[in-house]
This record gives sequence, C-alpha cells and structure tokens, in this order.
Amino acid sequence: MSTGVHLPLFESLCDELHAQLAAARTMHARLLLDSWADNAVASMLEDQHPALSAERLAVPDEHFVHREDEAPCLVPVPRALLNPGSRQFLAELLAQAWRHALQRQARQPLCAVVLGHADAASIARHWSDLGHQRPPDAMPARLFRYQDPRVMQRVWPLLHPSQRTLWLGPVEQWWSLSQPWGPWDPAQYTSDGEIRRADPPPRWFRATAPQRDTANFDGAHIGKTCALLDRSQWDAAHATPYGHRTWARLARQRVPVQDQPDGDTMLRLLTDGRQHGLDGSDLEEYVICTWQTTPLADGSRELRWQSPRGERVLKQVLATLRQQPGTSFIGLFSATLNRRT
Repeated sequence: MSTGVHLPLFESLCDELHAQLAAARTMHARLLLDSWADNAVASMLEDQHPALSAERLAVPDEHFVHREDEAPCLVPVPRALLNPGSRQFLAELLAQAWRHALQRQARQPLCAVVLGHADAASIARHWSDLGHQRPPDAMPARLFRYQDPRVMQRVWPLLHPSQRTLWLGPVEQWWSLSQPWGPWDPAQYTSDGEIRRADPPPRWFRATAPQRDTANFDGAHIGKTCALLDRSQWDAAHATPYGHRTWARLARQRVPVQDQPDGDTMLRLLTDGRQHGLDGSDLEEYVICTWQTTPLADGSRELRWQSPRGERVLKQVLATLRQQPGTSFIGLFSATLNRRT
C-alpha cells in the first residue's frame, strides 16, 4: 500500500479525532508509542517536531530501569496538529503505523492515540502497574504488552465493564488502528512481510471507558500482581502471533482465503489448543491439523477430536509430546494416523 497516495484516508481519521476533541475542549490527546528507541515514528517526531519529542514521558516501569527509551511512552498531540490544513504530519504518522499493521507480525511503533482529562503522569503510573499481570492460576506476574493494539483488540470484546475500567484507568478513550485479524490472502502474502495489495481502508478501533470520574481516577489498586484476565481472556490477549503465523503458513501453501479459518474460528481453535497445554509451533500445528482446508465428507471443516478415534489420536500425540520434548505435533499426528489406518 502506497501510504503517500492514500494520505487523504489518514487525514479523514484525523477529522474524527478533531471532532471528538472539539466536543470536549478540556480533553487532551497523546500518542502512545511502543518505545522511543529504534522507532520510526519517534524518528519522524525528532526530525519534524523536536519540541514534542522533548516532552515525551516514558512509563516508569521497573522492567525498563536504566533503559527508559525502551519503555512505552506518551507524546502530547497539540490541537494545532489536528486543525484542518495542519494535520498532514499526524496523517503521515498514522500512515506509517498502518504500513506496519498490514505486515501483521511487525512491531507496532505507534500503538494508539489516547484521550482524556488526566495528566500524562497519572496515565504513565497506571500503565506501570498494568504492564505487570499475573497469568490466571500462576505466579509470578509477567510483562503484559497492553500497548500493543493487537493485544487489546483481541481481548477487549471479552472484558467485563469492571475489567475495562481497570484497564483504561485514567484514560477515557483509546483509539488505535484496527488490526488485521483473518485469513491471509496468498496474493498478498510475501515472506519478507511486504504487501502486494492493500487491505480494506484503515479505520479506528475505539475503546471507551465506562462512566466514572476519570479526572480523579486512582488506578493504583490494579496492582503489579493483579490477575486482571481470566484464562480465556489471557489466551485471547496472546493469540495474535500464533494466529498470524498459522495464516501465513496457509498462505505459503497457497490455500485460498475461503478455505482458511476466519478470525473467530482461529481464536477458538487456539483457545482449544491452549486447553490441551500446547504452545508455540505445537499450538499452531494443532490448528493446522484440526482445520480441514478441504471439507470433510459431511461438509464440516474441523476434525472431531471428541470422536472415539480422534480422542485416541490426540491423547497419544499429547503423551508423546510430553515424553519427547522437541518433537513435532504435526509429525506425530501424521504418524499416529498412519499407524491406525
């Protein structure tokens, strides 16, 4: 996608932000960057708006002590940059972010634009706790990439209102570019991550806080050892890399889009695989083995692990994986099937 040619699309996204801020004149807009170091968006800010880059605020996360430029950071967005006729720079930042989003597995330099009345320091303090979450039924807390739009967009629809309140803290609106989540067209896929053809036009994903006094919100109680997410939500938050690698594998095999699992099915199959204790490439191969790119005799697309034969095969594959770490799920699956045919 030639982002320069499509700049009017990104300027229209700026129009929406401008309208929202115009409706709430005391609200502030800030960029959320994945980090400052090795960040293309940060380089654009330093080159074209050095005063803004000097005002950046890193999240005071203990994980990044003495490495603050590697932490997520906030950069103010002056209203002047959103005024008609002055928003090309912000549109260029969004275009840069969209280029990375289309690559699916690339790092996201510009994660979001966050809106709210609270000061930047309050938001940063809240995020320093949000960034350390305890997996369900496990200790200790792990680094949680709340800033990555792919993480939020997978889990946000599954959160209860109280969880959304805890996530957003003093932030009132969280705007990020809607991230691709679905089959990877073989005509678009290339191994080097370049895009041959544009996906649908960019649009906003908006997360809005439930009604509460955000100006005086104290998010400290979220805690660094909080188990904010339940098991299904935790798995959804971490599903993106596995889903995209699985779709990439199908695209490399030239499987047509209509014969690949859709986004909801992919998330469900990954969750099922997690429940069997699978991770990494074994989790991806579980999806590959479960999903049938050619319909079965009865027209279904999924292998029925609950059938007597399917249950025996899966049980044997899982047992062998535990006994022989490093073996391949798909290799064991094929070998087990062949022995039983």
